[in-house]
Amino acid sequence: MFQPRQQSVPWLLAASVCLWFAVPELEAQDPANPNTNATARAVLRYLQDLPNRPDKRVVSGQRLHDFYGDAARYAPPTTNSPLDQVFAKTGKWTGIASAEYANWHYSGTSQRVIWREVNPVMIDHWNRGGLVELHFHPIGPSGTIGNPSEDLDQILNPGGAFHSTYMNLLDEAAAGLTNLQDNGVVVLWRPVHDFGGPFWWGGTPDRHRRVWRHMFNYFTGKGLNNLLWVLSSYPTAQHRDYWPGAEYVDILALDWAVDWATFDWQVAGARGLGKPLGISQSGESNGNVFDFRTIINTIRNQAPEMTFFIEFSTGVDFAGVGWDQSIGSGPTGPSGTALLNDPWVINRGEIDFGGGPPPPPPPPPPPPGGDVFLSDLLFTSELNGWGPAERDATNGTRAAPGGPITLNGVVFAKGLGTHAYSELHFNLGGAYSAFVSDIGVDDDVADTAAGGTVIFQVWGDGSLLYDSGVMTATSATQRVNVSVAGVQDLALIVLDAGDGATNDHADWAGASLIGGGSPRPPPPPADGTGFTAEYYDGVDFATLIRTQIDPTIDFMWSTPAPDEFSVIWTGYLEPRFSEVHTFRTLTDDGVRLWVDGRLLIDHWEDHSSAWDAGTIALTAGQRVAVRMEYYKNGWAGEAHLYWSSASRPEELIPPSRVFQALAGWVSPGGTARDKSGTCGALGMETLLVLGVLGLVRRRIR
Repeated sequence: MFQPRQQSVPWLLAASVCLWFAVPELEAQDPANPNTNATARAVLRYLQDLPNRPDKRVVSGQRLHDFYGDAARYAPPTTNSPLDQVFAKTGKWTGIASAEYANWHYSGTSQRVIWREVNPVMIDHWNRGGLVELHFHPIGPSGTIGNPSEDLDQILNPGGAFHSTYMNLLDEAAAGLTNLQDNGVVVLWRPVHDFGGPFWWGGTPDRHRRVWRHMFNYFTGKGLNNLLWVLSSYPTAQHRDYWPGAEYVDILALDWAVDWATFDWQVAGARGLGKPLGISQSGESNGNVFDFRTIINTIRNQAPEMTFFIEFSTGVDFAGVGWDQSIGSGPTGPSGTALLNDPWVINRGEIDFGGGPPPPPPPPPPPPGGDVFLSDLLFTSELNGWGPAERDATNGTRAAPGGPITLNGVVFAKGLGTHAYSELHFNLGGAYSAFVSDIGVDDDVADTAAGGTVIFQVWGDGSLLYDSGVMTATSATQRVNVSVAGVQDLALIVLDAGDGATNDHADWAGASLIGGGSPRPPPPPADGTGFTAEYYDGVDFATLIRTQIDPTIDFMWSTPAPDEFSVIWTGYLEPRFSEVHTFRTLTDDGVRLWVDGRLLIDHWEDHSSAWDAGTIALTAGQRVAVRMEYYKNGWAGEAHLYWSSASRPEELIPPSRVFQALAGWVSPGGTARDKSGTCGALGMETLLVLGVLGLVRRRIR
């Protein structure tokens, strides 16, 4: 079981070490916020002490891919990308997980903070021995993060035209940061960064100092004592010019450390201010294959006082090497492995700021042969949206459990009380035949209360065994009874149904395992991996460049991606519900979408970011062909594909529902189906033939 770190920990005592190079002396500094909690103080002291070590002195970091889209939702296990890719290539988890805290896709001023998607990943990373960094780009009155000529009075002053919108964004961010604080997580908080860059909060030192101090005072006034405030620069070496005062900053960092020839000049601008230094965005932004050993070698030779680096990643170029690549991207795995195995580098599980014992190993499975309540077993891992998951009680607070588990007037003596987002894992050891539970929103949520909408899921060894659909405070209690024969890892997950987690008190009432395990039947072919993607040079599908599997259609491109290219995504969708489904695209530029041979969306012209939609009735378990064509014409572009139905809130179409095959597939309890007659009047084969014959649709000039 992964144990959260203790809130009160002793300071690390760093031994004096004679080093062969000269490291600028850095005296221990108190945190900027005098009410900073003990764990955050220990993390800060840990970073301050790292330059005194002979090795294991620079914490590695990797930025997550952005959670794009207004309806972005956490869908395990893909949203920790590219951390999982880094591990697959290098065998190491980076010490720091980094993420943007606001969605980059919004219409006008409808930006939102995506803490419900990001926090579960960050809590899990923290509990497994890592550190957490979050950065935050709030929009301005013009509906963009750019425009350094915005009137700050309209943003920061009560009564200003944009003040309430801006403060609502801060309140959303504070709610997410409070959730992290309740789960014991310390955050390296890097808001309104790139202070010399082209953002509305930058432009001049006075502007940035005003925005920075306003946010600092507001968040500390709300009791956010788990934050270490990270001030980071555009590559301009201007930390002194933009310095808001030692009482507002804990850590100094460098953004866009990609021009390694000027790295020493950038570092010189941050030295001498008495704060730990780090690299908050590193990499190579020109699309070339990057030798990641450059990072640690440059630190070692030019700036040994650096305490961490965070590799920046976003987008993919056609060479497959990434733009501002992740450590695990493309052919760079060998140099990424060398980086994370360098004797100076600290990875997840090696960070020790409290001197406590390592987490204990996962608990053994329960003895086979009899029935058992899950509330009597240990978790192998636990995530819960508000306080801990409760045993034999409904969800309460971090300090105390709630009342008895009650669903529609029925009181249950046993069970698990959770709050979305929740993810509980149990080690079954293949010893049980079935999982049984009543599920619903607890009666402590009034029928008229806001929120209280959840989705229950049961997973076994990474396969979805049960999905409740959306449940509310007025829903009838559902009974779950699924086979877990042969299952090793059982996961109980509660999602927030896409409308936030307010009042999402979700009960697994009487949750129990039935004894008498037997070998689990083989699953259907594991071909739910995503879309086949064909990338072409030019906007007219002229020259095929590469073919690959894209798990989802969820992309943004900018320079140095080619200005003109086109893509065809194909696959077979398998819906879970027999309902009318709505498909929506968000693209810049042209898009066409066919589902089951029907043209649902046709917006084949140059345009800025725009939503398009179409509907079609689908049958649960029956796979249908899907084809999406897209072209990009200009320096920036994007493509995203969502679906929804009455029982499923809008989401990016997940890879688990997109298959590469149709013939010979057998659904559980069903019979084999072949391709005949399943693709409608214009089937997948016909569409592919049209492409081969060159009858591709040309964009409107």
